[in-house]
Amino acid sequence: MSQLNANIPYIQCLIRKEFTGLEKDTSGYMFGVKSMINRPLHFHFQTDFGATIWNMPVSAFVHKEDYDKLDDNEETRLQLLQSWDCQSNTIAVTTFAFLQNKRVTVFCRYKKWRTGKYLTTIADYEGALPAMNDCRSCHPDRQRSNFTT
Repeated sequence: MSQLNANIPYIQCLIRKEFTGLEKDTSGYMFGVKSMINRPLHFHFQTDFGATIWNMPVSAFVHKEDYDKLDDNEETRLQLLQSWDCQSNTIAVTTFAFLQNKRVTVFCRYKKWRTGKYLTTIADYEGALPAMNDCRSCHPDRQRSNFTT
């Protein structure tokens, strides 16, 4: 069954004040993800004070208050954090037990190695829609996955 939204393992983090309009970054948990073709992944977030914030890009979130901003331009920051847009409206989230909580090293699109902790794998796949038959995710040699670290 295709799904537009999916559960992810809870990720304790902060949502940046630039995305909420609040005076400071707000703590809480990312709990879900949404895939929309030709758009970045959208994440769902529950604040510690109970508000639910839907459809935020990965660039809205940080793990600590003194984070590496990567770039002052928000669009460039998003491109550095997520290398490509979703190629399908259907996604699957898998947490591989073998990789769970292990240190991983990723070669980023700006030619820099970054180290983090493996959390989960988010992959788009061919959905039930006939219009999706020629999408990139349908061809194994062009399939992409998003790894959350």
